[in-house]
This record gives sequence, C-alpha cells and structure tokens, in this order.
Amino acid sequence: MAPISDRGALEAHILHQEIVRLDTMAKQKIDYIMEKVRDEKALHEETREAKDLLASLGSKIDMLKAVTSRLSSRREQQNVRENAERHSKELAENQQQLRSATIHARRVIS
Repeated sequence: MAPISDRGALEAHILHQEIVRLDTMAKQKIDYIMEKVRDEKALHEETREAKDLLASLGSKIDMLKAVTSRLSSRREQQNVRENAERHSKELAENQQQLRSATIHARRVIS
C-alpha cells in the first residue's frame, strides 16, 4: 500500500490531467460555438454542453484544491496550489469566452 503522501500526489497528478483534458474540450466547444453554430436550437444545445464542461472543470479544480492539505511536502503543496490558481483563472477566462462566443453566434443567427 502506498503512503498517504504518495496517494495525495498521485491524486493531484490525475486531477491535473483531468483538468487539462476538460479545459481542452471546453475550449474546443467554445471555438465550435463561435465558428460553426448558426441556429438557435444548436446554439442552446452547444452552450448547455459547454456550461456542463465548465461546471465539471470547476468541480475538478475544487477537488485539486482540497488535495493540497493531504500532501506532506510543502513544495508539493505550493506547486499544487499554484496549479489550482492557474486553472481557476483559466476557468474564468473560458467562462468569459463562452459568453462572447454565445453573443457572437446570436448576432450571426439574427
């Protein structure tokens, strides 16, 4: 059985990978909305899916923040905290880009 610290570090690593994957998917969805969506029904569906991705991303970021307290090394804690903050800022940017993409798509549809 792995020591608690190793489990925490492994969990943080896995969460980081999941966050990067979800972030990439969200960005692709936002780009798709901006470039390809040309009717209200598709816009509604794609926006809902993007919001779900962003909500899941936020949840994973919160989980990553919670893992920091279980890490034994101060250095690991600091690194994970910094990663979580960067991911939080990226999430806020993605949310803003989704708003902009939705507004752009509505203008094109009109």
